[in-house]
Amino acid sequence: MEDKKVIVAGAKLFAAAAGVLLAGFWIVWVATAYLKNRSVLKEFEPAIKEAKSLGLDYDTVLAGGNKYEDKNVLWCVQNRGEEAVSYKGDPGRRLAVSNFPAMPLVSGSKHESCSDMLLKVKSGNAANGVVTVRFMHNFK
Repeated sequence: MEDKKVIVAGAKLFAAAAGVLLAGFWIVWVATAYLKNRSVLKEFEPAIKEAKSLGLDYDTVLAGGNKYEDKNVLWCVQNRGEEAVSYKGDPGRRLAVSNFPAMPLVSGSKHESCSDMLLKVKSGNAANGVVTVRFMHNFK
């Protein structure tokens, strides 16, 4: 009977030690991710502030032609391929991305059709219905 109690106590101690070890790894992982994200946000902070203060949407930029050139925007973007990048997942609101290989694919799912991205406007062309942008950062 005493041996059984010792074994149970040892198992509990082992489980507690494993839990503490896993919690330590998790805390390090979360702290690392937080610090990395914080440095990225700090890097893009001026651009994010400009984008939020301007509050430009696709239709405004498209109609504005070059008026909004080099302005930053925060848009929800769906990227299914170089010829299938769209604003808010709407295929009628096409985006041409000057540095397309840098942009992550966002094909959408049942719960998400786009991802928030920081972009720099290059031009809007109402004649062909395309806004040209430069990808800067994906907030996913």
